[in-house]
Amino acid sequence: MEAYKAWTFEFVDDRQGVMLQRFILGLLLFLPACHDSSRPERLGSEKCAKEVLRLRVWLKEITTETEESPVHLRPSISLMVANIDRPNRPTSSGPLVEISEEHTYVENQLASTENMKRLFEETARQARDLGRGNEGKTLPRLLVAVDRDAHWSRLVEVHDAASRAGFTRLSILFTPYGHRSTNRPGPSGIDEELEEIQKTADPTRRVAKLAGLTRGICSDCPPLEKVFKSLSVTSPAVKTRVITRYLPDAVAECCCAVDLQALEVILWTMLERPAMIAGQFEIAAEPNEKQKVVKLPPDTPWHKAHIYVLSLIKPGYSPRVRFEMSC
Repeated sequence: MEAYKAWTFEFVDDRQGVMLQRFILGLLLFLPACHDSSRPERLGSEKCAKEVLRLRVWLKEITTETEESPVHLRPSISLMVANIDRPNRPTSSGPLVEISEEHTYVENQLASTENMKRLFEETARQARDLGRGNEGKTLPRLLVAVDRDAHWSRLVEVHDAASRAGFTRLSILFTPYGHRSTNRPGPSGIDEELEEIQKTADPTRRVAKLAGLTRGICSDCPPLEKVFKSLSVTSPAVKTRVITRYLPDAVAECCCAVDLQALEVILWTMLERPAMIAGQFEIAAEPNEKQKVVKLPPDTPWHKAHIYVLSLIKPGYSPRVRFEMSC
């Protein structure tokens, strides 16, 4: 099989929001043509035409919401929408914590009750060593992404472990109010494998696994491969337009001989998500009289709990807060 010529990429530290989607698009240049005997059957012209039209409409919806963002979250995180007066835009300089319905990740490492304290201590030490924050003296602002269905108890655990490790500032991430967000496509046959890939701590291995998954679903569709190859000579600013303009036609050319659900999941993962806004808070390991306490039952979902948290935000003011669980 022919191996494509290597392509040169510019990398950013994974902890600072590595552009995985662009990297994966480029990695397709390395991939040989797919010859999977289990590939989907080619659809009849009428059925394929309907699927291509649906794909074209879906791509328009998802790319309309696309906006450059320095922070990139795993697909399982669905942020709440917030209307924050004069909101802050998060940067990639702070360590990232992702709280899903089932798991918590600290700088992309799976955290548990047993190792969360150690992970935050290591993150704090690395931040000081790298000089992130105020000349290494003050730790940087911690970026916290909470899925809408995550329980309040998970955020309280993060608050407690982070404050004990020396973090004093939190930025909780939201989607801007008025932004129309499309839902993650699926279910597809690659969902479980993709979820396992997202748990891989090593960024190099994670990228390699995602590239392999992409190769596995590409099928023998030369027009589709041609679209991906063209991205190598396309500036980042117009990559999205290339995908929306040429990818549906490429799928039609090979009579939809590709797992369309899996293709949509991969595209949804690759394409950049909208720029987020952040609610900023100050925390401390020890309670004090200046803190505003938010105390809720541990199983309160974030889509209800966030209302109480947002009520504390004032323009130009980072409230001192403490998150606790009620009985």
